Amino acid sequence: MRTLLITCVTVAAGATVFAGQASADPPVPNLDGYAPVEATAFETYSAYATSGVQFLTPDGLHCRITANSRATGVDGACWGKLPGVTGDENFATVSLNTPTAILSHMPDLGQQEIIARPDASPAGPASIDPSVYRPLAPGQKITYGLKGTDKVITCGVSEQHETICVLPNNFTGGGPHGFVLSPAVSRAF
Repeated sequence: MRTLLITCVTVAAGATVFAGQASADPPVPNLDGYAPVEATAFETYSAYATSGVQFLTPDGLHCRITANSRATGVDGACWGKLPGVTGDENFATVSLNTPTAILSHMPDLGQQEIIARPDASPAGPASIDPSVYRPLAPGQKITYGLKGTDKVITCGVSEQHETICVLPNNFTGGGPHGFVLSPAVSRAF
């Protein structure tokens, strides 16, 4: 009986620790105080039915927000040497079509620097000129998505050189999701 009581107390204490950790999730970042930039000045990506903005963060990440008018998709991604990760993650993405953002490893980041064209295009794929990535300065934000809808992604750079991308909702009505790429610790939510 004494062993059973000790086991129950230990399990209950463990459950309390895990419940406390779950409620301690950081809040969704608020980009309201950031200065907006004109998205058209950053709109340098164009592929079949897809347009997008591209920017460079102060720590050298390449980022892109795209909107596909045919598939009604909105995606945001940043890639390069992600700060604040313990593994080999080099690609952060948030999408209108998924419930959470993801930090992952992409074996060939060079694929992000190629514009895909339709199979029927005689021009084939094209390389992206690195000079088209305009810098997004600390304290600035850019918003891009499906025109005339609330399906947009906003990305900003904090004064602490964090890159933050937030999608307010997705097709299923799920709450905000996105990622924070921070020198301290990067996370997807």
